[in-house]
Amino acid sequence: MAALVAAACALLAGCDFNVPLTKTATQKVNTQLLGNWREQGEKDPDLLTIRQLDDTTYIATINGDAYRVYHSDVASRALVTVQNLNDDERKYCYYLWELSPGGAELTLRRVSPKVVPETVASPENAQQLIAANLDNPKLFVEPVAFVREKR
Repeated sequence: MAALVAAACALLAGCDFNVPLTKTATQKVNTQLLGNWREQGEKDPDLLTIRQLDDTTYIATINGDAYRVYHSDVASRALVTVQNLNDDERKYCYYLWELSPGGAELTLRRVSPKVVPETVASPENAQQLIAANLDNPKLFVEPVAFVREKR
């Protein structure tokens, strides 16, 4: 998921958009995403915690900052809407998420505001831009990978 997130601290920090990718969740919580995750390959890794808030919403924390997250699939792609809960603006980010087949690795790729501009006016406009740019290698920024912490 989501992203959740530039080096992991910037992964969720600095949400860009004034509108969510979808107004409501496109699917229920995926329990495979719940748990504690550690950024892979970093000397001082960020810790990502994902918990279920209700049937369709997660609360994700990274380094003490909290985010509301829900599924926002677009053009059959697994994306999430991430809302920053740490400031009054409550802006959004959009992430493509991929979970490894065994569920041990979570990869997040943030939608680039260079392709989907921060001024996007509605969820429908954001969805159209993402769908139209799925083959554009600049649609997503570099991936950030997390590994599940052992329970």
